[in-house]
Amino acid sequence: MENNKILELMENMHREIQNMHGEMQNINNELQNINMRVASIENVMATKEDITTMATKEDLATMATKEDLTTMATKKDLATMATKEDVAAIAYIKQAVMETSEDVKQILDDQKSIYEIIGEHEITIRSLRRRPV
Repeated sequence: MENNKILELMENMHREIQNMHGEMQNINNELQNINMRVASIENVMATKEDITTMATKEDLATMATKEDLTTMATKKDLATMATKEDVAAIAYIKQAVMETSEDVKQILDDQKSIYEIIGEHEITIRSLRRRPV
């Protein structure tokens, strides 16, 4: 009888070990599922390296907006804009215009004097003769 009890105890232990083995396999399967879910999350999430290359709020604050870009000059605009050399020449251009203006004023004054000396009637006749008919 004692042999039967020992045999029965051993069979019970064997069943319990088999149950524990089944539970261990279930735990192993659950761990594998967890590992697969973690791996899929890791594929989607940003890494520290990804984050260090992203723009910060301070970076974004200094960037141009779409509205800013609409008011900026294009390459085509730049091609038609004055250069530093052009701007430097403005003083000389202004001087030349002023001198030309003075010369034109002098010519107009001289023409008025000639007009007065020769007379309006004589100038009108000479002007009509020069026009082709």
